[in-house]
Amino acid sequence: MHSTPDDAGFVISDLHIFSLSSLYERHLPVLEQAAAAHKAVVLNGDTFDFKRSRFPNNAETAREAAAWLSGLCLRHPETSFHYLVGNHDCVREFVDALRMLEKRCSNLRVSEDTLKIGSCLFLHGDVCDLPGGQNDLTVLRKRYEQVQRSAFSIAFAEAVTRSRINAVEYLRHSKRALAARIVEYLRAVHPEELASTERIYFGHTHVPFSDFHYEGLTFFNTGSAVRGLRLAPLTFPLPS
Repeated sequence: MHSTPDDAGFVISDLHIFSLSSLYERHLPVLEQAAAAHKAVVLNGDTFDFKRSRFPNNAETAREAAAWLSGLCLRHPETSFHYLVGNHDCVREFVDALRMLEKRCSNLRVSEDTLKIGSCLFLHGDVCDLPGGQNDLTVLRKRYEQVQRSAFSIAFAEAVTRSRINAVEYLRHSKRALAARIVEYLRAVHPEELASTERIYFGHTHVPFSDFHYEGLTFFNTGSAVRGLRLAPLTFPLPS
């Protein structure tokens, strides 16, 4: 029985599970508690990290990731889980596994782009990396999909996190610029969804914030579990 008095949902992003640069294991109890207490949980992209996975190849990472997600859904059968694909987990064999898992788990829904729940819209946020005027997310994702796991990529990520170079993320991203780029993308690709949206939740930039207002919309970012950064999962209102 769910105990949230306001029937809120829960959103989290950028856990980067299986990456040695992530502290995701520290946050899994919070996710389990949230799944037990909320009617809906949104995993808003980069839940898994294929580029820096501790497993030797994409196929094994995909199997482990599908098993992990299946277990989460089975442990909380009354909770609706919404899995959005991000740029670090857009590997095609994993997306295919997600689609198969979606058929087996009645409480799992998968999206490769946006998700709408009431007046809340969710997207991973890698659309912010698209140049202005270009709105084909598949082109960007294909570049990420082609990047293979390597000892160098793992070592480089470890060096970045240990040296805290990744803290520059807090300086690199302007909230206004991010909000403007997301609105530009939604107007071009999902105008119907945008028309009825009040709140937008995204991740990707690893810089958490809440209640940033832009063009009549309120923006939220849920941060990252990568070492040296801050994960900031949020609740969101469900339609009555």
